[in-house]
Amino acid sequence: VLVEVVSSVKLLAAWMLSVALVQLPYLMFWFWFFSVSTTEVDEGGESVHLQFKTTPNLPVGATVVWRRSRLGFKLITVHEYSNGESKPGAKYMDRTEMVEDPLTSGDLSLTLRRPRRRDSGTYLCTLCRGKVVLDEKRLRLEVRGKNLRLADINTVAGVGLWHVCGGDRHTAAPSLLGFVLLIVIYA
Repeated sequence: VLVEVVSSVKLLAAWMLSVALVQLPYLMFWFWFFSVSTTEVDEGGESVHLQFKTTPNLPVGATVVWRRSRLGFKLITVHEYSNGESKPGAKYMDRTEMVEDPLTSGDLSLTLRRPRRRDSGTYLCTLCRGKVVLDEKRLRLEVRGKNLRLADINTVAGVGLWHVCGGDRHTAAPSLLGFVLLIVIYA
């Protein structure tokens, strides 16, 4: 009976380990994509603030790097603060800003001006000194594009014409068709 119990315990342990190994990628996926706070803004807005506050009086020589990942692809540098200099990434010139002297204040937040739909993604702020990571925060930014909604506004020669007046972007195709028909009818 003791041999059967030991055998059952070993089987149970092996089963639990296999379940854990199979579930680990799913848990990592969930953690990476769903455990971060999300900020939503409309495209064309003035700016969006990605907040990250940590302890003040951080070590001299520490570096703050904001990077963006879209759909898990390569990280793109958005902004970097190092040796007292604040520099936007190549694709973010004149659009990013951090507070003056973030290491003293502990405010590592990033302001992104004129957000665009392509700015959507997961942002990672890393505070490091040399190769040692001192603190890190991930945020997700969703920049909503200007949506379109169609409303039937007129009928000319039996053809329903549509007018774009804001709303669901998935219904925009009939609008283009309506305006093309209008041009053909009046041409």
